[in-house]
This record gives sequence, C-alpha cells and structure tokens, in this order.
Amino acid sequence: MLFYSFLLSLILIFAAPVQVTHNDLQPYYTEFVNIITNECPSIKYTNKGKRNIGFANIGGKTLGYCMMTGFGYTIMIDSTYWSRANDTDKYEVIMHELTHCLLREPHNYDPDNYMFPSKEKCIPKEVILEQIKEYARKHCEE
Repeated sequence: MLFYSFLLSLILIFAAPVQVTHNDLQPYYTEFVNIITNECPSIKYTNKGKRNIGFANIGGKTLGYCMMTGFGYTIMIDSTYWSRANDTDKYEVIMHELTHCLLREPHNYDPDNYMFPSKEKCIPKEVILEQIKEYARKHCEE
C-alpha cells in the first residue's frame, strides 16, 4: 500500500501541471499572452507543464531570469528591484523574461530593444508593446 501511495504522489507531482503566478505578476502574464495571441492566433508558445512566476532575492546585476526545464519553466524577478522600480521598468523586466520563456527568444543586442541583456535605459511601454508584437509575428511565420 505504501508503494502505491508513493507512486501516486510521484504521478501527481510530475504529471499534473502546476500553474503558480504571484498575484502582482499575473496581470503581466495575462497581458503578454493576450498580445501574442491577438497578433497571431495560431502562435505556438510555451504554455504546457509547470509554470512558476514569482519573486526571489537574486542580487547582483541580475534583475530576473527565465529557467526552462523538461517540466515547464520558472521566471523569477528580483524582489528588491521590483519594490524600487517604476511601472515602466517593471513592465520591461517582466515582459523580457516572459519573452524568453514563452517564445524562447534570445537576447537582442540592440540597446533600444527590451530584449537587450542589461538595463541600459528606460524603454517606453509603447515601444515594448510594438516589439512584443514583432516577436509574435516572427513566431507566427515559423
């Protein structure tokens, strides 16, 4: 009986999708998915498996990260940065990490692109929105 309980536990842990998104980050996730699916209804993006989007004390110059696994993905945003950032900077960092994880898009080395690997300047939300749409169209054509 103990073996079957253990087996059932493993199945529930690894087979059942767990979708955990911090309440402060849920609206950004929802907006990102709406943007890319409105731009391209047939877009394929990472939406299977376990999703964990939240905060951590990352420290250093890293503002956030996306970690892909065989079971889904994790996005963590530095909690200290988030508590001090303005709305535009928050938008940029979470959209950057969502683009990595959901579209599997690498860094862009144009400092005017929100996918630039470091925070060199503040990119206006309207520009970020247009760039997200461009990435969505690119993935629509693939």
